Amino acid sequence: MESKRICAFLLSATMLITSTVSVNADNKVNATNVETANVVSDISDHWAKAELSKWLDKALIKGYEDDTVKPNNSITRAEFFALVNRVFNFKDSASISFDDVKSEDWYYDIISKAVAAGYTKGYSQSDGYSGHVVLPNNNITRSEAATILARTFELVATSQTSLNNFTDNSSIPDYAKANVAALLEKSYIKGYEDKTFKASNNITRAEAVKMIDNVMGELYSTEGEYTGTYKNVTVNTSDVTLKNEIITGDLYLTQGIGDGDITLDGVTVTGDTVIKGGGINTITIKNSKFKKIKLNKQNSNVRLLFDKASQADEVNLESGGTIERETGSNLAMNIVVANGVTENAGVTLRGAFTNVDVQGGARIVTDATTVINSMTIQSGANGTSITGGGNITTLQNSATGVTAGGTSLGQGTSRVNGGVATTTTTTTTTSSSGGSGGGGGGGSNDDDDTPTDTTKPTMTNMTLSTSNTSAEITFSEDVYTNNNETGVLTIADFDVSISGGTATLDGYTVTHTAGAETATITLTIDGIADGDETLTITPASAASIYDAAGNEMLDTQSRTADLTEKEVPEFVSASVSDATPNKLVVVFNEAMTLDDTDGLSLGGVAVDIEGVTGSGSQILTFTLSRNIVAGEGFTLSYDASLGSIEDEAGNALDDFTDEAVTNNVGDDSAPTLQTVTVEEANPNKVVLTLSEDVQLTDGTGFVITVEDEEVTVTNVALNADEITFTIDTVVANLDDVTILYDGTGNVRDLAEIPNPLEVIAETEVDNNVDNHRPEITLEGDNPTVIYADGIAYIDEGATADDNEDGDIEDIDVDASEVDTDSVGTYTVTYTVTDSDGVVATKSRTVEVHATQVATLNVLSVTATQVAVSFPELIGATEIEILQSEDGGDYELSNILEDEIGDDDIAVTVINLIPNTEYTFKIIVTGGKYHYDGVHDSTVDATTAVDDDVVYSSVGLDVAVHEAIATFTTDVTLNASSDPNVINVDIVNADTDEVVASFEPTEDQTDFEVPNIENGHYYIEILDIGEDIDYSGRTNTVLVEGLVADFDAPEITFSPLNAAIDVAIDSDITITFDEAVRNLDDSEVVDGDLAAMLTLKETDAAGADVAFTAIIDVTKQIITITPNANLTNNQVYYVAIGDDLEDSLDNAIEETSITFTTVAE
Repeated sequence: MESKRICAFLLSATMLITSTVSVNADNKVNATNVETANVVSDISDHWAKAELSKWLDKALIKGYEDDTVKPNNSITRAEFFALVNRVFNFKDSASISFDDVKSEDWYYDIISKAVAAGYTKGYSQSDGYSGHVVLPNNNITRSEAATILARTFELVATSQTSLNNFTDNSSIPDYAKANVAALLEKSYIKGYEDKTFKASNNITRAEAVKMIDNVMGELYSTEGEYTGTYKNVTVNTSDVTLKNEIITGDLYLTQGIGDGDITLDGVTVTGDTVIKGGGINTITIKNSKFKKIKLNKQNSNVRLLFDKASQADEVNLESGGTIERETGSNLAMNIVVANGVTENAGVTLRGAFTNVDVQGGARIVTDATTVINSMTIQSGANGTSITGGGNITTLQNSATGVTAGGTSLGQGTSRVNGGVATTTTTTTTTSSSGGSGGGGGGGSNDDDDTPTDTTKPTMTNMTLSTSNTSAEITFSEDVYTNNNETGVLTIADFDVSISGGTATLDGYTVTHTAGAETATITLTIDGIADGDETLTITPASAASIYDAAGNEMLDTQSRTADLTEKEVPEFVSASVSDATPNKLVVVFNEAMTLDDTDGLSLGGVAVDIEGVTGSGSQILTFTLSRNIVAGEGFTLSYDASLGSIEDEAGNALDDFTDEAVTNNVGDDSAPTLQTVTVEEANPNKVVLTLSEDVQLTDGTGFVITVEDEEVTVTNVALNADEITFTIDTVVANLDDVTILYDGTGNVRDLAEIPNPLEVIAETEVDNNVDNHRPEITLEGDNPTVIYADGIAYIDEGATADDNEDGDIEDIDVDASEVDTDSVGTYTVTYTVTDSDGVVATKSRTVEVHATQVATLNVLSVTATQVAVSFPELIGATEIEILQSEDGGDYELSNILEDEIGDDDIAVTVINLIPNTEYTFKIIVTGGKYHYDGVHDSTVDATTAVDDDVVYSSVGLDVAVHEAIATFTTDVTLNASSDPNVINVDIVNADTDEVVASFEPTEDQTDFEVPNIENGHYYIEILDIGEDIDYSGRTNTVLVEGLVADFDAPEITFSPLNAAIDVAIDSDITITFDEAVRNLDDSEVVDGDLAAMLTLKETDAAGADVAFTAIIDVTKQIITITPNANLTNNQVYYVAIGDDLEDSLDNAIEETSITFTTVAE
C-alpha cells in the first residue's frame, strides 16, 4: 500500500464533508435491466453499509453503471418519493397536474402515487410559488423527509416539547414541527452535537435509506412464512404469514398487499398495527395480541378475523371494514369508528366487543352473533345507521339522524335486542338500606359498598436454582395474560436477560397456569457461569400481565439474581517439604472444601493419607502415614466418584491421575531458569519457567528490555514454577527481548530452608510473536540542517506502514524541543501504534546552525543601472535591495536577478537617474545568510553620465483573477507622442522563460496572460523611439493565487447517451459548463454550427438527418431541431467536432452519443 505523507505542522483534526452532488435519475440503472447484487464497490467501509446492503438485496435501491450506489450523493424529492413508494408498494395512482411535471418525465407515475397516498400535494401560489409545483428535482431537506415519513407511517407526537432541545427550532417550518417531533419521540432521527436540527439541510442517499429503514424495520416483500423478534415490521405483499413473531414496536401492513391474504399466528405487537392493505377474506389473526390496530384502506373494505385466543386493546377504523371475532371470544376489545369514516363506509361487527365508540357518521352492520357491551355515538356522528341482528346492552346517543333496526333514535340511552332498539330509563337510588330504588329500578342496589380492586399485581420474589437452569417468579396475587381472568403467561410476557460474566442467555421458556401466583422460567445458558452474571426478569410491557380484576402489572419493576459459579476447579501442584515430611501440601486454583480424604491416593510409595486440614482454602494439607524420605518419587491421583472435594459454589473437582509430587525433603538445590518466552496470544507478557515450584511476593530484582529499552513491569503472577510478568509494552515480531535477575529479589523454592533463585545473566527471551512493528520512514534529510532565524520549525513529515494495517496515517510528531532561536542539536520524535497496540518510534536530528551576515559588492556601474553581487542566499525567505538617492530616504530598488555561478548572486539595479550618487543596502530574512534589519555596511556607487539620451523608468504592477494575470505598466506605451514600442515580452524571472509577447496598441497599459505559474515576472520592452526610450526591463512583480484552468468545457447532451423512449418531436441540446468561442477567438454564431454538428440515423455511417441549429446568448447551449419528426424506434447518432474552445484557449474534443426514439 502506498504510504501517505504526514505533515507534522498540520495539527488540527479534519472534518468529514459530505458532497452534495445532484443525482440525475436518468443516469440510474433500470431495475429491469441490471442486477444490483454486486453493487457494493463504494459501501464496504460506509457507516450505512448494513442498511444499504439490505436495500440492495431487496431491490429497494438501484446502482449506477459503474457498480456504485454513491451513498454520499444528495437525493431529490422525486427520488425520495420513489424509495417510499417501493417500501409501501403503493398501487393507487391519482390524476395530477403540476406545472413542473410532464407525462413523459421518469417520475410522473411516482408523483402520481405519492399524491394518491396522501403524503404530498405540492406547492401553490399561497406558498410563494408562481404556479402549482411539486419541485421533483429539488434536493430533499431533513424537515421534508421527516414530514413524508410521519405521514406515510402514521406517526403522531404526544407533544412538541422535544423541539425545544434545538437552538434552531424556530427554523423548522410550521408544517413540519409535529412530524419532526413524532420521529424524534421514537428516536428514528436525531439532531446534531451542537444542539441544532438543521431542518433545511439536504440529506444524502445513505441518510435517506437510514431514515426510512429506522421506521420500516424488517421488510417482508415476498410471500412466505416468517418468524423472529424485531422492533418494527413492514409487509408490502400478499400471502405472508407471521408465525410466533414478537414486534416490540409497530407493524405495517401496506397497500402493496392489495386484496391478498395475510396470516398473523402467535404474533405479539406492543406498538401500533397499521393496516392499509387486504381484502374481504384477508387478515386472519390467531393466538395473537395487539395494543392498537389502525385500519385505513380507502376504496375497499378489509376483513379482520380474530380467533377466540386473540386480543386487541383497541381497533381504530379510519375506513370501512369488517371486524369478526370467533364465537366464544371473551377477551376485551374496544372499537373506534373514526371521524373520517363517511356515512357510506360500511363497518361490519361480528362477535363480542367491549365498547364501540362511533365518532363519525357510519353505516354499521351487525348480525345475530354480535354482542356489544356499550356503544357511544358521539355528537359528530350524525346519520349513523345500525342494521342487522345482535344485542347492544347500552347505546348512548348524542347525535341526530341515528337509526337502529330502522327505528329513529333520539338522544339518550337505548338498548338493542335482536336488532330491535328500545329506549331505556335510568333511575338513581339513594337508599342506603339495601332496598330497591324507586322508578322501576327493579332489583339493583346502587348503594353497594364493595370497594373496587385497583391494586396492581407485583413480582414479589424470584428464586434461582443452583444449577442456573430455572427461576421461579412469585407474584403478589393470581395472574393472567389477559385482562379478563384468562390466558397463561408465555415468553411474550417477559423480558429475560443475563449481564456480566462469561455465560450468556441462549433462550428460555415459560411454564404457568392461568390464575396461578407463580411462573417458572426455564433457562438455556450458553457457556460456563463464572459467578459474575446477573439474571434480570421484567414484564415485557404494561399490557403483559394482569390480575383477576384486570389491573395490569407495571413494566418498570424487575427481579434479579446472581448466577451460581459453574467453573470446574483445577489441581495445581502437590509437594512435601523438608520441614514436615509427613505433610502433603496440595494447591488448587481456588478455595476448596471436603468432608474426608476419600478418592485421593498416592502412587509409587506405600503411604496412606490419614487426615486433612485447610478445608475452605486454596491449599489443603494432608497428613501421611509416614515421613517421606529424600529422593522418593511418587504421584497423587483423585477419583471424583469416591471423593467429596468441591469448590465453595459446589462444583466438584474432576478426576486426575498420577500428578507428580515435588519432594523437597533434604532439598538444598536452588531453582534455575528453564525457559523464558513471549507468545503471540499475550504479546505484553513475559513467562519465566523455573526448575521447580517457587514462592515470591513481588518482581524485585528482574529487569526486562525490549529493543534495548528497559520496560516497566505492571504486574507479576505466580503459578507453581511459572512467573508471568505483564509489561507496559506490546512486543512485536523480531523485537530483541531480554531478562535478567540480579539476585536481590525474594524468589525462593519451597524447601524447609528455602533456596533462593540464582542470578540470571541477561538472557534472550524466546519471541514467538508474529505481529510486526510498524515501520516509520522519514521524509527529507536526516539530520536536517536549519539556521537560527527565529522562524518556526516546519517538519518534513513521515510515513508509517504496517504488515497487517497497511498505511497508518495517525503519527504523533513531537517537535517541541526544536528552538530556532538558539544554535544547537535537537531531536524530533515520531510515534505510531498499530491496531494490536504495537508501538514504533523513530527520531530525526535537527541541527540549528548560526547565521552569517550577507555582504554586498558593486560589480559595475552604467548611466542608469548598477550591478551588485552577494553570496548565494541559502534558505532565504526574503531578499530586498534598498537605495538612497543623494543621501535621501531608502526605497526599494527595481532589480533584475541573474545567477552568475555556484556561490554568488548578481543583481542589476535599474531605472537609476544618471549623474546621481546612490547608497545601497540589503535586507535578508531567513536562511544561512541573515540580517534582521538593514545591513550596517553600505556601498556608494555614482552612476555614469550619458548626455545624449534621456532615460525614464517604467513601473509594473500585477492583478490576478482566477486563471488570468493582468500586468499593468505605469506609463502609456505607444502614446501618440511616441508610437515606437514594437514588442513587449512577459518574462518569468524564476526561469527566464518568455511566457507571452505583445505588439502594443496605442495607449495600451494592460497585458492579460492566462494559465501561467505563480512566481516572479517582469516585462522586457523593445523601444526604437527617439524622444523617450523605454527599452529595458521593468521591476519584478510577484504573481500569486493564480489557479490555472487547462480543462476543456464539459459537454452534456440531452437526451443522454443510450437514452431510450425519446419522443419523436424532441429537440437535441448540447450544453457546455462555460461559454465557448471559435478556435480563432471569434464569437460563435448560428451560421458556424452546421459545419461542426452531425445528426445521422443509426451511427456515424448512417443517413444524414436534416436539421437547424442555434446557440443561445450565453454561448453555452446549442439547440438542434430536426426539420421533421424523428422516426419511431430508431437509433440516432449526434456528434460535435473539436471546433470550439473556452476563453482560456481550452478546446473541446470531438464527442458523440446515440439515443433511441419511442416505439409506436
